[in-house]
Amino acid sequence: MQTKELLKLRCDEMLLALLGVECAETWWNTPNWAFGGLTPEGQWAVDPTTIYIYLVRHCSGDYH
Repeated sequence: MQTKELLKLRCDEMLLALLGVECAETWWNTPNWAFGGLTPEGQWAVDPTTIYIYLVRHCSGDYH
């Protein structure tokens, strides 16, 4: 498995834990202030690492 695919898998797993199945899909396609108004999917196209770090911070409670 390529690194980008593995990163996406880990992001999806964190989203499932944080939001559940139904809301995780919505999250990817909803504009987000943290990414300058881009959707997470749009930010992923620019820089996948920012999505991963964002989710890790939310999972660890370090999101402020």
